[in-house]
Amino acid sequence: MRNLFVFLITLLLSSSLYGQGVSVSDYVRQVHEYSLDVKSSKQNVEAAYYAAELAQTSFLPRLDAVSNGSYGFRDLSVPGFSLESYSVNAGLSLSQNVYAGSSVKHSVESAKIGKEIAMFAELYTSENIVVVASNLYWQAVAAKKYVEAATTYVDIIKDNYALLEIRFNDGISAKTDLLMMQTRLKQAEYGLVQATKAMQRMIVSINIFRGVDVNTPIEFSCAIDVENAVLAPYKPVSEIIEHKNEYKIAALSVQQSISQMKVNRAQFLPKLSVGVNATYGTRMLNIDGSMLADGAVFFKFSAPIFAWGQKRKRANIDATMIKKADYNLEVTEDNIVTEINDTYLSLTESFEQLDITSSSLDIAQQSLDLNTFSYDEGMISVVELLSSQLSWISAFNNKIGANLAYRTSLVKYQKATGELQITDFKQE
Repeated sequence: MRNLFVFLITLLLSSSLYGQGVSVSDYVRQVHEYSLDVKSSKQNVEAAYYAAELAQTSFLPRLDAVSNGSYGFRDLSVPGFSLESYSVNAGLSLSQNVYAGSSVKHSVESAKIGKEIAMFAELYTSENIVVVASNLYWQAVAAKKYVEAATTYVDIIKDNYALLEIRFNDGISAKTDLLMMQTRLKQAEYGLVQATKAMQRMIVSINIFRGVDVNTPIEFSCAIDVENAVLAPYKPVSEIIEHKNEYKIAALSVQQSISQMKVNRAQFLPKLSVGVNATYGTRMLNIDGSMLADGAVFFKFSAPIFAWGQKRKRANIDATMIKKADYNLEVTEDNIVTEINDTYLSLTESFEQLDITSSSLDIAQQSLDLNTFSYDEGMISVVELLSSQLSWISAFNNKIGANLAYRTSLVKYQKATGELQITDFKQE
């Protein structure tokens, strides 16, 4: 089994790198190394591996050591024939199962399927960790961008307020205009505080998820803005579904249910075993207390005749478990279809919003610059200037949101289509 898995994020997203900092692929690797879910799934794989080895040993002969001893309180001697009150013996027994209704064969088969299920479950867990870690990274980067937008917004309003204060002192603007701008400044400062606190909460989550102290500072080397985005093509479900880990797990569960049914059925079939044993001890009827060595070859045959309908009841239970596994497989198929379509719709929506929000911000920026100049020239009212300020911060935040939505929806769609690139890596 592979040592550790990481997401090749560079094949997933085109990210701008700058300075020294943690990239999204670096963060995913850190989270994957720390993840207790991944570690737990690895233990499940290891346990399933040993279970398969254990089942395989049932094909081999078995050697047992046996020792018996007894002491009777009543004297069972009869006239002319005395018996000792005790008897002891010890020995070895070598036995080999010849036929047990193929229970050993099907137990081994079930254990091997369980090992495969555990391996795919580990991959599925790793996929989910990649998605969660990637989305958390982009949310944190977006939170930092929101702080930058809020800071710029405060600076813009401060500049406008300074201009308005000069006009007020010169008797050009009214006191109400100054108060409106002052109110807007306080609102912007409050928004900055909210954005800063949101970013701090994201940093705490980022650090907890990678297993470091919550106060550890982190610099992000990836930008939230998407450059040269290209919409991924829609992939038919028929080309994807059989390659999905959750589908493989559900399909293998059906096979395992069938194997378990055969194991359970075997207990109602004839059984045959042979062997040889060697003993050392007193005679069966201990007449003189002497010890002697002995041995025997044996075979054992058994066949159930009547068990109050246990065979039929067991078969009914197994049939319901197989049907349940079949239904679970169908539910898994439906969930995969839903996931593919939902994530692709989200991806196309966020992709279309990229260009729209970028254009909207350009327009809002031009409108703000023009209105600031026009207000300085006395051509528009302060209300129009305030309106352009709101339009600018709204457009800026919308652009951040659209880029964040594209980043996260792309990761989710690539998970839905089974395209998350996972590869081996060695810990330094």
